[in-house]
Amino acid sequence: MLSNHGSTPVQLTLADSYGNIRPQTFRLRPGASTEHVVELRHSHGWYDLTLVSAHDSGFLRRLAGHVETGAPSISDPAIGAV
Repeated sequence: MLSNHGSTPVQLTLADSYGNIRPQTFRLRPGASTEHVVELRHSHGWYDLTLVSAHDSGFLRRLAGHVETGAPSISDPAIGAV
């Protein structure tokens, strides 16, 4: 869930370090929110996402990990990548 609790509009860009999705930009009015679902099928449930703001150079959120489903999985496919 992406939310703007401030008093001015914001523009947020979400990037996928695995390269499975193109960077996506969200524009949120004050008080607005949106939900975004990231497809993890091509990364075997692993995710490494970066969220930045066009209006605040100090805003950076990094989300990385693995969604456990109980099904067999593999190690992070990006480990050892050059």
